[in-house]
Amino acid sequence: MSAWKGPLFMALIALLGLFLSLVHPPQGALSARSEGPEAEGSVTVAVECPQEEGCFLLLGRALREAPEGAVIRLGPGLYYEKPMVVPKSLTIEGAGLKRTEIRIVDPGAAFTLKGAETTPIAFTLKALTVRTHVLAPRIEDSGQNVGVLWESARGGGEDGHAPFTITIQNARIEGGTGLVVNGRNGSVRLLRSKILTTVGNGLAIEGGNLQVSVEDSVIAGPSSPLGLDPLLGGWFGVAFFSKIKGEEIQASIKGSGIFDWGLAGIAARGFGDGRVKLRIEDSELKLNRSGLVLGGSVEATITANEVAFNKDYGIALLLPPCSFEGQLPSGEELFKGTIRGRDNRVYSNGQSDLCPEEFNWPPNFVYEPPGARSR
Repeated sequence: MSAWKGPLFMALIALLGLFLSLVHPPQGALSARSEGPEAEGSVTVAVECPQEEGCFLLLGRALREAPEGAVIRLGPGLYYEKPMVVPKSLTIEGAGLKRTEIRIVDPGAAFTLKGAETTPIAFTLKALTVRTHVLAPRIEDSGQNVGVLWESARGGGEDGHAPFTITIQNARIEGGTGLVVNGRNGSVRLLRSKILTTVGNGLAIEGGNLQVSVEDSVIAGPSSPLGLDPLLGGWFGVAFFSKIKGEEIQASIKGSGIFDWGLAGIAARGFGDGRVKLRIEDSELKLNRSGLVLGGSVEATITANEVAFNKDYGIALLLPPCSFEGQLPSGEELFKGTIRGRDNRVYSNGQSDLCPEEFNWPPNFVYEPPGARSR
């Protein structure tokens, strides 16, 4: 019962907040100031919510009224919001993880970023907590409840949209999937942040010409007492899927922890002529179905990580006899990339630490700590 207690409690609190807002709508306050008429992104919009019961739709109003490149500063408080669409560059900055909270009361993405065809877009979340709606009529629909969703434009040049940048810094996203990107020509940075997911994925990145950096962050799925079942919670902590011919995803994960995912902590696949270049360093992958799964065209450098206590494999390449989701890999799923790295502590994983064991792993790829159980 404890696996569902959190989401149900959050949903009841959200409904209570909505009821209180309708009975006595808290208005809060908005004010804007310019920090120099010629300066780029010179407008700061201050949003205050002094009511203890929280404010309703105040941030949504600020988003609509803020000009391109503005900084929206949210004061301490609880902000009840419906899913919001962001068609322009903005920074949303709170007063701290425990002081500013945005709570989404309806299903959908907290922030849907609409890609521009000709104008670059930059979106930043800082120093706040975002709680997405966590309940859905069907379990397969729960992945639609996302913290930040990138939606690219169609047309408008060879790449379909101008470059985009998404930064999540000193922030926390809870509930459904943390961040979803399906597009090209952009960058994503997660810095000193936490994604705590009840259902869905942590980060889901698909496309080409993308740069992704995860640093000093935690990405955790549900700790279910019923076991690591993907139907009961999270699927991938971080997933990189490249399918665009001649293009690649370049990703770096450093100093981070990825825990409790029902399929894999990290999965990277380059399908067809798409490629993934992945670097993982000084990170922990623990208590997942598998720690790291690589398939297709992937170039991976894996150095000084701890990969332990995963149910199936520590590090698995999609090559027989390594099964994934109960099936042996075949076709374009088969791993045909390269592995580099050294000094990884890979131990106490269920079926095997490395799969296939007979693969030509790099010299000194695994460092076995004293007393660890190797398979």
